[in-house]
Amino acid sequence: MYGSCDNITSDTCGCINAIPADGQHCQPVDQYNFTFCSVTTTTPSPTTSTVLYEYIITIELNTTDVTEIDRLRNISYPVSISNNTQVSGMNISTVCSQSSSGYQCRCEDQYRWSCDQCFMYGSCDNITSDTCGCINAIPADGQHCQPVDQYTSPVLYEYIITIELNTTDVTETDRLRNISYPVSISNNTQVSGMNISTVTTTTPSPTTSTVLYEYIITIELNTTDVTEIDRLRNISYPVSISNNTQVSGMNISTVCSQSSSGYQCRCEDQYRWSCDQCFMYGSCDNITSDTCGCINAIPADGQHCQPVDQYNFTFCSATTTSPSPTTSTVLYEYIITIELNTTDVTEIDRLRNISYPVSISNNTQVSGMNISTVCSLSSSGYQCRCEDQYRWSCDQCFMYGSCDNITSDTCGCINAIPADGQHCQPLTAQRQALNNSWLPSTPMLNFVPVTPEAEAPRGSLGAARCFSLRCDWHKAVQRSTGSTGDIISAARRFSVASVSVVNSQAPGR
Repeated sequence: MYGSCDNITSDTCGCINAIPADGQHCQPVDQYNFTFCSVTTTTPSPTTSTVLYEYIITIELNTTDVTEIDRLRNISYPVSISNNTQVSGMNISTVCSQSSSGYQCRCEDQYRWSCDQCFMYGSCDNITSDTCGCINAIPADGQHCQPVDQYTSPVLYEYIITIELNTTDVTETDRLRNISYPVSISNNTQVSGMNISTVTTTTPSPTTSTVLYEYIITIELNTTDVTEIDRLRNISYPVSISNNTQVSGMNISTVCSQSSSGYQCRCEDQYRWSCDQCFMYGSCDNITSDTCGCINAIPADGQHCQPVDQYNFTFCSATTTSPSPTTSTVLYEYIITIELNTTDVTEIDRLRNISYPVSISNNTQVSGMNISTVCSLSSSGYQCRCEDQYRWSCDQCFMYGSCDNITSDTCGCINAIPADGQHCQPLTAQRQALNNSWLPSTPMLNFVPVTPEAEAPRGSLGAARCFSLRCDWHKAVQRSTGSTGDIISAARRFSVASVSVVNSQAPGR
């Protein structure tokens, strides 16, 4: 009927040379009963079966009753509407509801918002794989969440543009400062933020009636349409915004785009990354004259490429981190222990999933974090468990009681929160402490003679001192002549390495 544009096999083809007027589309091989088709004629025989039309319909439902949504989810399909028509299935893609700040539109399972929608309306969850599951508005163009298996994420280009603005009206600057970002230019392009860096004024002469203010403004532009950038490059300057304001020129300094390993930010002509940025994020081209033209990340602090003729690029050594006598900055590294009290276990999971390093300011960043100890309420009080590569020392295990096995003179769980603020220690530190403190096994107990005046009543323990720092109390009591149970009990009551014991029997026995 329409002519095939590939081979006809098994009475079917994969391509035809027209759009069927009756709305037909390709049918699934495993579900459709394909009729025999003669190669010599395209005229349908009188026995041709009824044509099946399949429609995919998008329905927008407005309701104030959330139970209606649950009822839709529980419908059993297919549902017959008439003898010739039935609904074979339904997927809920998007649910929009009112929030404290307006509306939120969340995607159901297997549906996601595209990256440009996430940036345009603001995402209310994490952006992963260039998609998000929630946005802070109802899209004005009627867009809804798209199926994950059909969505191809567009490439996001991020440009940092420098604009020079000439105006005689200072209120124009105030208006620029009060703009709420992001600002959408089109469906694919938005301005995510703006910084005013420089204001130049001209002092009027006695004959000058107006003051000329000159501003250099940095604008961050997010777009998935690369042609928008070409349009910016081809604008003829100056451009008048009003009678008193004009844009005298524009320079694109930095272009960030997605790569196979994340993002790359490349400098335009006459702009470069400083050496410290090249080393911090990794350069994707050669470092020359203490600068590079490309780095492997979008700087968290909003930095962008700097002009070569205006920026004083500092010297940066690639072979050492120790400052030379001429280096003005010193690198300080701190290890900080933080105690966090929370009733929400998801906060711990969020801490585990943070990507490091995290920049706090231009000069400070957190390079990493280890969780050592997690204490939680149990039926008998509290239990404090060590994370991987951390352990409780032997004296802590005996003092508070271990809630798992003691191995290699350490345990991974104790039945209390230590009153002195102690926490689990790294395994490497535990082993080092044991190696440094281990003494010969003989003598394990050194008995000290007791004078008759100081002799304790019989049945109590005699004076002895344990010099074993491994808390190997069972070996220690085997060499004593006192009560084994009493010595172990006494040993468990001390958190120090040496333990004093009192023996009522004669010294030396």
